[in-house]
Amino acid sequence: MAVAAFPQPEAIIFYDGDCHLCNRWVVFVLRHDPAAKFQFATLNSQAARARIHDASLLNGSTVLLLTSEDLFTRSTAVLKIASELNGYRTLARLLLKIPRPLRDSVYAFIARHRHALQPSSNPACAFVPGSEGRFLD
Repeated sequence: MAVAAFPQPEAIIFYDGDCHLCNRWVVFVLRHDPAAKFQFATLNSQAARARIHDASLLNGSTVLLLTSEDLFTRSTAVLKIASELNGYRTLARLLLKIPRPLRDSVYAFIARHRHALQPSSNPACAFVPGSEGRFLD
């Protein structure tokens, strides 16, 4: 029996590493996920290419959540992530009851305008203490 080099995450969040809003989302998740349920990788990483077999999902236009059960996209991914975060479980689970087409239309609007929402500063992800080892290459 082979032993893994490190514990497998419960889930991996794939995000656009060049998007300030996406990087802020990652920092938010890191700060509200003390149990370290999530690991992270950018959509253009080797980890994403190895795990996401639909190349159209790697274009940087959506957040992806890969779990042992499924691959979630758009609003479902964001709300599934939020439903696992301290202080956001109830709200996220309630929002998941909204029909997906309606949720995804709001998500698409934000995604289309995300670059206009970001300041001109560097979109690099801020360091969060304790996040070492949670980012995949």
